[in-house]
Amino acid sequence: EASGEKSGVAGMNVSNAKGIYKGGKGQITIEFSDLGGTGFAGLAQMGFAAAEIDRETEHGYERTTKFDGHPGKEQYDSKTERGEISAFIGKRISAKVDGYNVSDEELHEAFKAIDLKKLTELVKKAEKGGEEAADDEKAE
Repeated sequence: EASGEKSGVAGMNVSNAKGIYKGGKGQITIEFSDLGGTGFAGLAQMGFAAAEIDRETEHGYERTTKFDGHPGKEQYDSKTERGEISAFIGKRISAKVDGYNVSDEELHEAFKAIDLKKLTELVKKAEKGGEEAADDEKAE
């Protein structure tokens, strides 16, 4: 199942794309959010990067980390077989994998399928396009 949407208020736009993958008794959701049009993307990234969590329990963990240099967070509970892995790419894209009734390994494999380098290239291209548009407005 796949879906996408774009929403906004007062000129602040967010685009989302989501895919839901079901197999056996489990489900994995992969979701991308583009926060570039909100004005809050930089704040979100700073908050994401500033957080430092390293918690382990009998049944799982929650920790902040880096994925290819991007700030991220992962958590998993083996008792409920639920988990989430997320990363903030550049100054605008949130990539998240959420799963239930899946193993920690399955969750990580799904996240590894995301091409973070390609997302980074897209963010750089979008930011460059925004700079060029701003330069064009100044020239007029």
